[in-house]
Amino acid sequence: MAARAAAEQVPNGAGGEGLVVSACSTVAATVAGRLSSHVPVKWLIGPGLVLVGAGLPLTTGLDAGSDWTHLVPGFIVAGIGSGMVKPLLASTAVGVVPVHRFGMASGVNRTFRQVGIACTARCSRRRCTPT
Repeated sequence: MAARAAAEQVPNGAGGEGLVVSACSTVAATVAGRLSSHVPVKWLIGPGLVLVGAGLPLTTGLDAGSDWTHLVPGFIVAGIGSGMVKPLLASTAVGVVPVHRFGMASGVNRTFRQVGIACTARCSRRRCTPT
């Protein structure tokens, strides 16, 4: 979708998809960060991951003529779930190690997050590429 919008030189369409996820994620991260001081982290991470999983099927059912707005419901749900999880995973990663290891824990957390994104992108491309 983004590639199609970019090829058609529609900058608002190409960036609009990411804006939906980013906005929902940012709002949810702010709320989850504030809630984490009152609610156990495990009760926020679990539902966040469930929302990410629930958002993915909502992005299916596309064809060549579909508009990017067909993806918005899934982007909203997955964005909220992602926003709930991200700050809590980072705080948990540094919260379980001694203070002098905070940098190491944060670095490992970020590294494995990037590796997971790269592997997911590769697997998604492989699955979506026609044979």
